[in-house]
Amino acid sequence: MLDETKDELGALLHKRYSYVVEEIDRVLEAVGALKENNLEVLGKLMYRTHKGLSEKYEVSCPELDFLAELAETEPQILGARTMGGDFRAVH
Repeated sequence: MLDETKDELGALLHKRYSYVVEEIDRVLEAVGALKENNLEVLGKLMYRTHKGLSEKYEVSCPELDFLAELAETEPQILGARTMGGDFRAVH
């Protein structure tokens, strides 16, 4: 339904709303991952959330993006993302 309103919303709102729709799906996936105690999947979802916050919702900054990218290179860190006005990593 979101794509049907793209012209009406404009590019910026469509991009932001698409992040929200994708995040709802990620939250549902995260619930499943937690129920299965699958922390690797949960971590990957956190990285995807950060990417969406950075690219689609535009509430990150180069420094936080750098931290997320750096965290992703470290095998002991399962996931990282911007949270509120903060940055979190799970390991």
